[in-house]
Amino acid sequence: MAALRRLRKCPSTGIVISHLHTSSRASAKQHYKMLVLGGGSGGITMSARMKRMMGAENVAVVEPSEMHYYQPIWTLVGAGAKSVASSGRPTASV
Repeated sequence: MAALRRLRKCPSTGIVISHLHTSSRASAKQHYKMLVLGGGSGGITMSARMKRMMGAENVAVVEPSEMHYYQPIWTLVGAGAKSVASSGRPTASV
């Protein structure tokens, strides 16, 4: 709880919160057992593990970006073997 109080005092919190995009399913629930901040590789991995342990209804991921990019494919994009469009998909689908 102390961490949440510190987060509220953080000057950048207002900026991040004002740009959050929530699905109707996520906004309908007020309480989660696990809140994962960040939908990058680490956040997605942790949320998948917690989902198996606690159930999907108890895990929420907060991610301000609308698109999730699979960064390992960027080497192939740079080489011309893949397109930039193939490296991203909507964050909600991840």
